[in-house]
Amino acid sequence: MEIQFSGVGHNLLYLPVYYADGSKSPANYPFRLGEDGLCRFFDPEAPPVELVFEGIAKDTPIYLNLMLDGRFEGANRADFSDARLLHRIQQVEGGFYHTVPVESAAQYRYVRYVSPDSSRCNVGELEFFDTRGERLTGTVIGSHGSDAQTSPGNAFDGNVATVVQLDPLHDAWIGLDLGVPTGIGQIRYLPRTNGKNIYEGHRYRLTYWDGHEWVTTEEQTATGHRLHCRAPENTIFYLYDATQKVQGSYFVLEDGVQRWLF
Repeated sequence: MEIQFSGVGHNLLYLPVYYADGSKSPANYPFRLGEDGLCRFFDPEAPPVELVFEGIAKDTPIYLNLMLDGRFEGANRADFSDARLLHRIQQVEGGFYHTVPVESAAQYRYVRYVSPDSSRCNVGELEFFDTRGERLTGTVIGSHGSDAQTSPGNAFDGNVATVVQLDPLHDAWIGLDLGVPTGIGQIRYLPRTNGKNIYEGHRYRLTYWDGHEWVTTEEQTATGHRLHCRAPENTIFYLYDATQKVQGSYFVLEDGVQRWLF
């Protein structure tokens, strides 16, 4: 349903309400006013359908290209003078975890990510695994010149909402001192995001507005960067990361494509 409005803000979400006996109740479905002055109502009366949601937050693309041509290295000298290439990033498909195998059979005490020039080592999370699939831990090492909010340790804290951003424009890097030489089986990395995407291994709660109240679908753990559920298509959705416990995101579907509201 579309009608013409004027005199109110564009690209905002509205819910008409009325007051009765000191309380307010919805008077109609929520609506959003577009730049063209047309008003779209989100009417959830249609039967639920199978839906697939992708975690592509609106600010993620800003940071994806900052990892292109970045590289992972292993070494046994602290200054990485004997560094060997483990993997070079040639494509970043989205703001979700990327897992790559490591073909090298050698063992390394030091592992690191070296960012491309002028990217300031912007990254969300880094994980190194041994040949048995066990995640490796160690002492965080890396370039200097960051504050506490964007320090190298943020890449290894398991928190997708914290990020790394270093001062050096050239040869900025972060990594781990594993203590002893270790075989590296795979690398898992997450580009910098706003912490509101869909992340593999996180548990999510998806709710939608049914015209009167918020309805929660089944809580589920993401096995990738997509979620599947049954819900009405023409409504407002709210996605909450129960693992990270960060403020959720509202979105709608337009021609099958997610549009994040705020």
